Amino acid sequence: MEVKLRIDARALTGITIRKNISIDDRPTTIVLEPPVWDGLLDICRLEGLSLDALFKIIVRRRESASMSSMPRKTLLQYYRGLTEV
Repeated sequence: MEVKLRIDARALTGITIRKNISIDDRPTTIVLEPPVWDGLLDICRLEGLSLDALFKIIVRRRESASMSSMPRKTLLQYYRGLTEV
């Protein structure tokens, strides 16, 4: 079986996007790659959440991972069907 991977070229350029979000009324800046933001915004649309609400869930589930790696981990787990948002 042949597997075709679709790779977003923006992920390979090192470009990042800063977004300001609020977690428990505390402003926070998160820096992630464009495809990660796209995926997180897709989750928000699918689950009817705001970006702030999604990050509140991410922070609540946060283990020892850094704040920049937890959104990536959440995104992977969501799409693999391992977690419920």
